[in-house]
Amino acid sequence: MSLAKSTARDVMVWMASSTDHLTGKTGLTLTITASKAGAAFASITPTVTERGDGWYSLAITTSHTDTIGDLAIHVTGAGADPTDRLFEVGDPGPFSAVVEGSMSFVEAVRLFLSVLTGKSSGGGTATVVFRDIGDSKNRISATVDADGNRTAVGTRDGA
Repeated sequence: MSLAKSTARDVMVWMASSTDHLTGKTGLTLTITASKAGAAFASITPTVTERGDGWYSLAITTSHTDTIGDLAIHVTGAGADPTDRLFEVGDPGPFSAVVEGSMSFVEAVRLFLSVLTGKSSGGGTATVVFRDIGDSKNRISATVDADGNRTAVGTRDGA
């Protein structure tokens, strides 16, 4: 999975019971270490939210993604098998886009661009927000419906 440099993101980890190695382990207090770009592992303390059935959401912050390269995360909890995740942190370039909705980033961008070019494209309702990384207050957004009709276009300051 790719992560944009200096961008916060929630990521999921699954913890298996060390008894049978198959059942999701709930009620854990997780210990998390991370390595940035091949450096030594060090403790990190992202906000952890239990989601059920052994799944936990880790709120990775901008301080975790501030180095381009591999971000390796090692997660442990009492009575659970350890879990490892590997992410590639990259430079998002001068612009980024954030999808607000239930579709994939690629689907939302295609839908957004079809509205801007006047070509109809169905697919679902989504809002795509494009923002200049250098100026986080200037953002352009558009919302389209399942038939590709633009339902809202505007700018959002400081959003």
